[in-house]
Amino acid sequence: MEQNGSKMPLYQSGKAIQLRKDRKNQEGQKQHPDGGEQFTAEKIDEVYDWLDRQIRGNSNLAGACTKCGKCCDFDSFDHHLFVTTPEVMYLAEHSGAERQKPMTIGRFPYNIDGKCTIYPSRFASCRIFQCRTDTDFQNRLSELAVKKFKSICTEFQISYRYIDLETALNNLAINICQPAGQYHPECLSD
Repeated sequence: MEQNGSKMPLYQSGKAIQLRKDRKNQEGQKQHPDGGEQFTAEKIDEVYDWLDRQIRGNSNLAGACTKCGKCCDFDSFDHHLFVTTPEVMYLAEHSGAERQKPMTIGRFPYNIDGKCTIYPSRFASCRIFQCRTDTDFQNRLSELAVKKFKSICTEFQISYRYIDLETALNNLAINICQPAGQYHPECLSD
């Protein structure tokens, strides 16, 4: 992966990330008072809000979610969900280390009794996918959302990953036990 003409390693240590943050501060570049993480969450909120507006504004193409939970049973629905690094970081921040769940079967672990327990923080793919919708609309919207997440990664110098949900959740559940319960993007492997 190249950024600004130099090669970036696929996996970056926490120390390397901190060194970049320190260098940014020394160079006088803007950084959120909370060290950047809250600012990243705000950026992800902006993407999710944008997605929700696109879906509401194109309801004839987007379809209507009945919140039945069938799409959360990936194996029986023959559905594969992919997420990005910023989304996994967002989930880790919003659900807390004590609520991290691995995906041990082909069903979304946050769907309990047919209802999504993280619905306000659900991933972009969960927002975009509807059982009955125009797949071209879904694909276009997905591509635009991915561009927005890549932009967040570039802005905050976060390693970008587009990874299947099962791998992401299992790695998150294993690696969330970092100092202070913080998720580190270099722990997300593909």
